[in-house]
Amino acid sequence: MNYTYNPGMSDRDYVRLLIGDVDMTQPIFADEELDSYLTNALGNDPRWAAASALDTMAVVEAYMTKAIKALDLMTRGDLVAAQFAAQAAKLRDQYEQDPGAFDVAEMPDGDFAQRERLEDEFLRRLA
Repeated sequence: MNYTYNPGMSDRDYVRLLIGDVDMTQPIFADEELDSYLTNALGNDPRWAAASALDTMAVVEAYMTKAIKALDLMTRGDLVAAQFAAQAAKLRDQYEQDPGAFDVAEMPDGDFAQRERLEDEFLRRLA
């Protein structure tokens, strides 16, 4: 499995930055795993991929650490998992507010084309 991080070079690197997986001596995800998140992300958006990765991290954290107390030391995996889940929700909200800069731009040149543009716009809102 490969582990690479080169800030600003790819969507995968942006996902690593968003989830805090930037220490290549102890990576959390392999490149192939992050590529899978990107492939399945809504709109292929790195924020959505990062949210999915954070959800996975939350599940693993809650499962592995739980709440443990030994002597005067206490770990709270459930709180860490809640932080991961909250960050995932925040990234999804950001995506919903601004799904990307790309949109369809139609230039109608006549009455028929204008009616067709309005119909297309209506259909896009239904999707």
